[in-house]
Amino acid sequence: MKRRRFIVTKSSNSNRPVCGKAKRRSRLLPKNARRDPANAIKLFLRIIFFFITCIIFTKGTAVAQISETPYAVAEVKVDIPIPDADSIGVSHSLTLPGSAILQELQVAVKIEHPAVEQLAVSLTSPDGATVLLHNRTVSNMVPFSPIYETQNASAQSLSTFLGKNGQGAWTLRIVDAVGGATGVFVGWGLRVNPASLLTPPPPAALPLHADSFAEISRWNAEMVISNIAVADMNGDRWDDLILLSEIDGLVSVYLANGQGQFSAPMMYDVDRPLAIATADFNRDNHLDFVTASQIPQFPVSNLVVFLANTSGGYDLTYISDIPTNVDAITVFDGNYDGYLDIVLGGEPLILIGNGDGAFQSAQVLMWNGRSLLTHGDLNRDGAEDFLILKTRGTSPNAKPYLLFGNDAREKELSLNGTPLQSFTANLHEANTNEFVVVAASDTNDSTLWLTMISGSTIESIEINAIRLPDTLLNLPIAPYDLNNDGLTDLIFPTESGISAFQRTDDPNGGLSTQLVSIASPLMAKGGKFFADGAVGLVIVTALEEVILAKAAHGAHPTPTPTYLPVPSPTPFLFLTPSQPTNTPTPLPTTPPTARTPDLNSDGIVDHLDLLILMQHWGERYP
Repeated sequence: MKRRRFIVTKSSNSNRPVCGKAKRRSRLLPKNARRDPANAIKLFLRIIFFFITCIIFTKGTAVAQISETPYAVAEVKVDIPIPDADSIGVSHSLTLPGSAILQELQVAVKIEHPAVEQLAVSLTSPDGATVLLHNRTVSNMVPFSPIYETQNASAQSLSTFLGKNGQGAWTLRIVDAVGGATGVFVGWGLRVNPASLLTPPPPAALPLHADSFAEISRWNAEMVISNIAVADMNGDRWDDLILLSEIDGLVSVYLANGQGQFSAPMMYDVDRPLAIATADFNRDNHLDFVTASQIPQFPVSNLVVFLANTSGGYDLTYISDIPTNVDAITVFDGNYDGYLDIVLGGEPLILIGNGDGAFQSAQVLMWNGRSLLTHGDLNRDGAEDFLILKTRGTSPNAKPYLLFGNDAREKELSLNGTPLQSFTANLHEANTNEFVVVAASDTNDSTLWLTMISGSTIESIEINAIRLPDTLLNLPIAPYDLNNDGLTDLIFPTESGISAFQRTDDPNGGLSTQLVSIASPLMAKGGKFFADGAVGLVIVTALEEVILAKAAHGAHPTPTPTYLPVPSPTPFLFLTPSQPTNTPTPLPTTPPTARTPDLNSDGIVDHLDLLILMQHWGERYP
């Protein structure tokens, strides 16, 4: 006999699944059950078994309604002994960092105690309101692990908390005022709606303190310094220093010892080195470096690659003349083959790396009068994105464009001023990327435009621009997180020393703080030069001097998040799905057991689950 199939669908006016058959209305009993007494008996036995499993599963608990609105779970195991005969008891707090109005709340508690009728359990919200969850009543639940919600009765209603801002510390307290039995507070958790309550707000910039760096050492480099680079060249966890002299034709490498001292320089002759980048070109876990020089009066650059050798020095392994100006030099995997490539130039050319320190001939990276301002993974999708200048037609004026690595389109941007320096940073929010452009004002005054570009797609680009006087920001700029707050600070020289700019909501757009007083500074960069974790500054002066300064306050501790993952990756109290689903749950391949009576995961055990059970067994277990 042909069996009738039941199909789980969605009704037009409800999110609950219904059962039906195309062009026919479903019935409780299939035809074959009505015609054949044996089938009817089998069906009757299945129905009895189903309701027995439901009774076993739901005994002593309430089936929770699952909200259709997104929510998130924060849970924590504490394993704290509950003091016996103590009116103060034990407490623990969970912090919800996000700011939002609480629409739904569930509280899960797990306690191991032989006499829960001795316990009082209460929850206190950030605004001080307290609700009694359990008030010395008997329970046969072992271990005691109830889930309280606004629709499930606790000793006092959780609705007291709804409609208020849920941000802040929530405290659960357990009191055992009666002697004679001891137990353990195992853990507890909150399930909240909206989920944004578990999303931390962007951190505020930690203020920098004036004159917070002190000079540690100073030496004469005996060369006219034109550029510097900071990187851990030998893999000892301390940043090292590379100095370039265009006039003297020298590259000097200084290795730091973590105590504020540097080794004697390793010096290499390079013709007019102007730009530098560091990277591991041959994958030996030691940084190498590449320099670029401008050939006078010609749009040609001289590229030189030095690879780290086994004796702690560097060998010149590659040299080539590249037909482009030295406007920029950078390193990244341009063709996604796992090997680092070199990008050089005004109209940028790319040298594809072979992974062994050798490179292929230069190829055009971008056509049609384009020049590279900066690059990086702006939207964190694993593809390199670019900010470029491009001329169109016969116009001599270059327009800025944004190119996403995962999108064939390009977006023309409207930026103020003439770009002077560009880089990737995060001035607004930790763990995000921004393209930052510092541009000269078109009004020929001493102000600078600081423009921040962010977004995940072409359609969602955001541009924030502020106009700053040169007392707040000046060139050249070295981006670095000086105080470990997750936000980039902009280091720059002034007439009297080295300062740093922080982007804030200040009416001026930010604050500048002088870090150290130095006569005639030219440039500075931040780095990890000290074994105790303190931040350091390398400063170059007009007198060919190099100065190492150390943060006087010592190491900044790494911020400890006060929030839990969203949603909790390993729930142990809230065992229902962390996200409701709008699609039917696939049918199981084995007979349902007492652990899974809610077959369509709608939070309710009802006749719809019965129909799914009947269809499942009718198809697979005749």
